[in-house]
Amino acid sequence: MKVLHVETGKKLFGGPLQVCYLLRGLHEQGLQNILVCSEGSAIASAARDMTARVYAVPMSGDLDVGFVRRLRRIILAESPDLIHLHSRRGADFLGGIAGRLEKVPVVLSRRVDNPEPRWWVAVKYRLYDRVI
Repeated sequence: MKVLHVETGKKLFGGPLQVCYLLRGLHEQGLQNILVCSEGSAIASAARDMTARVYAVPMSGDLDVGFVRRLRRIILAESPDLIHLHSRRGADFLGGIAGRLEKVPVVLSRRVDNPEPRWWVAVKYRLYDRVI
């Protein structure tokens, strides 16, 4: 199985560190991991031993709609069985759009409990097949 992970945090603590732990465990189980991360992020080098490929791409936050196009290109090139979105920094919503457009199942890991407006929940969470 090939899983395309998306983590756009810059530092290697909290969420990105949890992603590294997951990558290691999945790699040890024989899954193929592909990582999409932000240019200049610490996870890019930390995850190299646990991934088949790392794509460090430009990402300028929640409203970087060009991220959808960049991610779609990677999805087309890699043909993953599953997309796992880890980061809230724009990657959740924009990654969900890219996955839906390419018809690949999408899982979102939500690590925060801050509330979101009901109208936003109704729109956003339709993009994912599962939410953790």
